[in-house]
Amino acid sequence: MQNQYQAFIQLLLTWNAKINLTAITDPKEIQVKHIEDCLSLLPHLGDATSVIDLGTGGGFPGIPLKIARPDLKVTMIEATRKKVSFLYKAIAELGLHGIQAIEGRAEDLKTQEKVGKADVVVSRATWQLKDFLPIALGYCHPKSRIFAMKGPRFEEELAAMPTACGTSHKVHPYRLSSGEERFILEFQVDQ
Repeated sequence: MQNQYQAFIQLLLTWNAKINLTAITDPKEIQVKHIEDCLSLLPHLGDATSVIDLGTGGGFPGIPLKIARPDLKVTMIEATRKKVSFLYKAIAELGLHGIQAIEGRAEDLKTQEKVGKADVVVSRATWQLKDFLPIALGYCHPKSRIFAMKGPRFEEELAAMPTACGTSHKVHPYRLSSGEERFILEFQVDQ
């Protein structure tokens, strides 16, 4: 498993020289700020069998979650073709199965119809909550959970969120090994 993470980091850095996948270029910093951060979601997944990662970018958190939980069916949605090409390459080179990358805009109904529903819908620092939750709900079944991975300013986003989003929420704080504080916002779909 650790070898897969290292191979993923190397591939990410190689492709990052050509296309913008991450501003972080130090492998140790990628390990903490991307891999470790994504894996903080694992204890909250419970018995989920499927995950949709909206706006995955360089495959975060989709690929780290798949490496850690090979049983998960993971769908990563990304609007940028070059990033999707990278995701295809990463999936193939890492020998991952039960994971796919879809080129499309998450808010597009055609993308939603193509992808379907999942137990968990997640996004990591991609959208404001007021924009993300209505989009995420399009990928949810009645028992789905939505996770938004955020930094310390999430409370401002919660305050700006419409009350009629059809969800209740919990906040799960955590710290990276670097000491940085992060938050997982968990929303239960009330359908």
